[in-house]
Amino acid sequence: MRIVRTLASLILSLGVTASAVALPVNLSFESGNLSGWTVSNPLAIGEFTGLTPVGSASVLPLFQFGGAPGPIDGSFMAAVGTGNASLLPGQGAFDITVQQSFSLDAGSTLSGNSFFYNGDFAAQDSVWVRILDGGGNILATPWIQVSGTGGVTPFQGASPWTSWAWSAPTTGSYTLVLGASTFGDDRFATFGFHDGIRVPEPSSLILLTAGIGALVMRARGRRVNKT
Repeated sequence: MRIVRTLASLILSLGVTASAVALPVNLSFESGNLSGWTVSNPLAIGEFTGLTPVGSASVLPLFQFGGAPGPIDGSFMAAVGTGNASLLPGQGAFDITVQQSFSLDAGSTLSGNSFFYNGDFAAQDSVWVRILDGGGNILATPWIQVSGTGGVTPFQGASPWTSWAWSAPTTGSYTLVLGASTFGDDRFATFGFHDGIRVPEPSSLILLTAGIGALVMRARGRRVNKT
């Protein structure tokens, strides 16, 4: 019980809360699924299909269209995209997202890699990476691509992998969102692919882990001496 009280005091002295030491998981999607990520894929009434998801979020080993590259880190990559042939006229705008929250120290850099499949000839779709603060406000959009025929990536073509990075202005909790947006008929699917995300471990967690280790060793030493 004394060890528990000491550990609680250590946590309070470090100013660490449960949310402040959130650990990122499955950043390169090598689990083969989206475990550790929260998925949001809204439903809408399609012209022919009734209630239908407006997009998709999955983990893939490859994408066979547009000359797309394969995973850049391991065997899998995340794919977040708009719908296809659902025909959602007048249904408004939708965001399809996967997201994860974790702690960052001030000045630490969050980074990753993304590429774009331009699946709509109209500028109705976009794919992006966003950073939110603890209150859900958008702080930055380090990567974004828009569908259509006016960009560098041709219609039904894929871009190469692009690296992006963002540095935390203060120590705190942040949310990384990998998303796609669509509006209008939602007839053609556009995708953003993501892999090789890197999140530095917060120093407060390192200190906490070291403190727990010291307390465990101290407890073991006492038991040995008593024996």
